[in-house]
Amino acid sequence: MSRQTINGHATYYIRSINNLFTVGQVLPNESEIAGPHARKNTNTAKTRLMIVAWLLIQKSKDKRIKLATLMKYFPDQSELQMRQRLKIKGNVSRRYSVVMDDADD
Repeated sequence: MSRQTINGHATYYIRSINNLFTVGQVLPNESEIAGPHARKNTNTAKTRLMIVAWLLIQKSKDKRIKLATLMKYFPDQSELQMRQRLKIKGNVSRRYSVVMDDADD
């Protein structure tokens, strides 16, 4: 923006300036950023996995899902990691179908 004053009267003009770039942030960032292996990230991933598993179990007719189905939603996790995070207490057959029980043993 530029200003021009003639006989005490100010006039403002907006003109473009080529090749001008600005960098910065408007508001201060006060959010916490956890490290890649922090407990907070692990708990979030575990909760997401449990929610997706629960939703898929509720959708299925016989209340079962296969771990291969979950692997489609979380390709970055191995089957062993999924088993550990879900703490499967139900029946697990050799074909890796999962039944989650509500009982806390």
